[in-house]
Amino acid sequence: MISKYVYALCLMLVFSSCAIKNVDYKRCENVRIDNLGLTPMLGMDLVYNNPNAVGCRISNTTVTIICGSDTLGLAVSNKEVKLKPYTDFTLPVETIVSLPVMLKISGQMLKSNEVSIDLKGSVTLKKFIFKRKINFSVREKLSSKDIL
Repeated sequence: MISKYVYALCLMLVFSSCAIKNVDYKRCENVRIDNLGLTPMLGMDLVYNNPNAVGCRISNTTVTIICGSDTLGLAVSNKEVKLKPYTDFTLPVETIVSLPVMLKISGQMLKSNEVSIDLKGSVTLKKFIFKRKINFSVREKLSSKDIL
């Protein structure tokens, strides 16, 4: 009789410890423009924080990069990354940007030395058999000195 209660209590403890918190977006780093020919590439590193006491995995990252009314591109990564507890981690993303949009953004950077971009997307967080899709939407200000 007592063993049933102990077993039930152990199951409740195991499942309550499996509750994972959302990863937190911190900042955007290493913004770079590659291949300035006919198909420019925009890349950046997205820095997140894992606030969980346990490690987990993150996968299926999608990010839409928007500047004003122009969509610069959609970056998708199906790469799975293992996260350690209580650490910051970086997800590199890259997308192709159309040449007219890149020229328009470059013109804005020359005028004001700064441009605002919106990052909207999602990541999938996994632990054991549990997984959760986390959506995010942030605004970053990029200055011309931030771009490599």
